[in-house]
Amino acid sequence: MGKALSHEFKGYFRIRVSDYRVIYRINYSKRTVTITAMGHRKDIYERSPE
Repeated sequence: MGKALSHEFKGYFRIRVSDYRVIYRINYSKRTVTITAMGHRKDIYERSPE
């Protein structure tokens, strides 16, 4: 599992892939992972989570 995010991204996680970030949520009851955003690290956090 990646790093848990905070503030407006609370409930989301991120993983690093070189200079890029993948933002995702985990639904444990349904056993699903939903990717909500992917992008370069310099602008990925400027977007709202959904």
